[in-house]
Amino acid sequence: VHRHLENRSFFQNPPQTPGIRYDRFRYRYAVALLKSNLNEEAAREAEKLLRGDSEPAVKQAATKLAYIARAGNAEVNINEASRNALATAAKRFIDQSPSDPDADGARLLLAQNSGESGAALKYLNSVQSTGKFAGGIERTRFYVVAKDFAEAARTGSGLEAAARQALSAWETLPADEKKTAQNQAFFFQ
Repeated sequence: VHRHLENRSFFQNPPQTPGIRYDRFRYRYAVALLKSNLNEEAAREAEKLLRGDSEPAVKQAATKLAYIARAGNAEVNINEASRNALATAAKRFIDQSPSDPDADGARLLLAQNSGESGAALKYLNSVQSTGKFAGGIERTRFYVVAKDFAEAARTGSGLEAAARQALSAWETLPADEKKTAQNQAFFFQ
């Protein structure tokens, strides 16, 4: 606790020494905050590095750290502000490191939280390694197209195409997902 207070005090007013940069130290401090389960503080410290003129490698690492910290924080603190901060961090991480293996998790998260089916399907289609999500991609795709089908049924527009898309998504669901009552109810609609 004492070291945390010293570090926070240091980074609030770092010494102005010409030629010396503290970005890597600030990054390591943010990692230490994350390891101490202080996710919100870790995210804020990482995001400070993104606003400054940090070197590219530090910015790239800070982008991922901010996303990981925000994702961990969202598990315990679900509100509109934390969801928005997580979405921003996930988008920033995908833009900065599109081929990072963890970027697929950010894509799935954005698809699950997208209010617009076109954007959700775009994120789902860009996931590069679908096997590591244990049916999460397929389940999310099924929910998105089931929502589209419900909207088509309500309006009467595009019902047949939405039904075909929903049946196609149903076929890709893992067997255990097809057995859940909620998914069966969507299927029977």
